[in-house]
Amino acid sequence: MHIREIDVAGRLGATGAALFVGFTAAVFTARFTGSVTVVALVGVATAVGLVVLVVAAWAGGGGYAAHRALRAWVRGGSEPDGVRRDRKLRFLRDIVDRTGWHLWLGAALAVVFGATAVADLVGDHDVGGALLMGSSAVLWAVLTVRGIVVDRPHRERAQLLYAELVMVERPTETLDA
Repeated sequence: MHIREIDVAGRLGATGAALFVGFTAAVFTARFTGSVTVVALVGVATAVGLVVLVVAAWAGGGGYAAHRALRAWVRGGSEPDGVRRDRKLRFLRDIVDRTGWHLWLGAALAVVFGATAVADLVGDHDVGGALLMGSSAVLWAVLTVRGIVVDRPHRERAQLLYAELVMVERPTETLDA
């Protein structure tokens, strides 16, 4: 996989996630140390680590182009050529999971973390704790809203495609006797 194949949306998504996770790691680290250098290093290292993990995940799944092709397929496009069957199954299963019980879990976690953030801020006046819990609430809220707005409309098609792929017979192997 070449980094050049990642489009603007992929770059913005990875950058946004890296900034958010780096910020959250920095806030968490600030609760344990007063050193600005350590806080900044942990934030930057976490952000860079997340980008590396995202790019590695795309590369492991056939590259970002395969990921884009799978997204287009679920949204009504043609079946992508050159993408392994197991990768298609995993992608479809992830969409079905993200649009099912994961949405309820994400919404519940957003509410719990949000309530904890408010309690930290109002009750204890713990700004660091409120930032940490608030950033967790925002993360779960964003994931839930994304699941509802972006993935949920394509859930039925993903389920049908998944069932279709599972029903396809695998080639029979000859056994040496």
